[in-house]
Amino acid sequence: IPPPPPAPEPEPEVVIDTSAKVAILGYHVFSDKETIPRRVQGTTIYIGKFREQMQVLKDNEIPVISMSDFMAWRRSEKNIPPFSVIITIDDGYVSTYNRAFPIMKEFGFPFTIYPYTNFLGGAGKTLSKTEIDEMLGNGGELGSHGISHGFLSKQGRRSDEIHAAYLKNETAGSRKIFNEKLGVDPVTFSFPYGAYDDRLIQACVDAGYQAMVTVKGQKVGWETNLRELGRYIVHGEDDRIFNWAISSKVPGGLASGKNIMAEVVKDEVTGEETPLVSVVPRDGSTIHDRQPVIKANLAKIEG
Repeated sequence: IPPPPPAPEPEPEVVIDTSAKVAILGYHVFSDKETIPRRVQGTTIYIGKFREQMQVLKDNEIPVISMSDFMAWRRSEKNIPPFSVIITIDDGYVSTYNRAFPIMKEFGFPFTIYPYTNFLGGAGKTLSKTEIDEMLGNGGELGSHGISHGFLSKQGRRSDEIHAAYLKNETAGSRKIFNEKLGVDPVTFSFPYGAYDDRLIQACVDAGYQAMVTVKGQKVGWETNLRELGRYIVHGEDDRIFNWAISSKVPGGLASGKNIMAEVVKDEVTGEETPLVSVVPRDGSTIHDRQPVIKANLAKIEG
C-alpha cells in the first residue's frame, strides 16, 4: 500500500500592514472647456486637467487601488501599498463615461461610480445601463448615492416615523433598484452633499452597506471609521486639493506629484550630500520679515 501523500503545507498567514494610508479622490462632472464657469466650479473639472492629474499619479508611480481592494485590506484579507489613491465619481453624469472613462481605461486605473437612481436612464446628461455596464467591465465598481440626491440629514417637517422610512428608501431602496436595474449590488454609499448624521449612518448600516464616504478632505487608514471615510473633492481650476491629497510620502521619497525639493545630489569626491534645490530662507529657520524674499537655486537641475 503506497504511503499517504504528505499533508499540504499551510498557507502562510498574511501579515497586514496597518500603517498604510489612502487618499480617496472625489469627482463629479468633466468639462471639455478649459475655463469653468463660477456657478459650476464646485462640481466641475476640465477634462484636460483631470488627464494631467492621472498622468501625475502614473509618472510618480502612485498606486491607484479599487474600493474593493481597500475593503479587503480592512478585512485583513490582503495588503495594499503603503500609500495609494482611490478614484470615485459621484452623481452619474454622462461625462463620466464619454470623457473620464477613456482616460482611466488608458491608464488602467480602477474607479468607483456613485450614481443616484433618479438620475439613471441615459437621457440628457445621465448614464445609461449600457454605459454603466461597459465601465463596470473595465475597472469600474458601483456604489450608491441614494435615490433623490436630497439632503438626507435634514428632517424638515417629516415626523420621526416618516423620516425613518424616507432614509430606509434612500439607502435600502436605492440598493434594491441597482440590483434590479443593473444586476449589481452596491456595498458602499456616498452621502449626497456630504451631509449625514447618526440616523443616516444607521440607515446605511441597516441596509447592509459596508462603508460610507464623505467629503471631508482627509486620508484614511486602518483606524478610520468605515462609516465616515474622508474624500478630497477635486473640482474647478485649482490643483491644491489634488496636491494635498497626494502629499504623503510614498516609496521613492516623493512628497507630492512633482516634488524635487526632497532630492539630494552627492559629491563624487567628498561624498557630501546637498539639496538639489537650495532655498532661502532655509527650512526650519525663523523669519522676522513679514514679506521675506524667497529664493530657489535651480542650477543643479539639468537643462
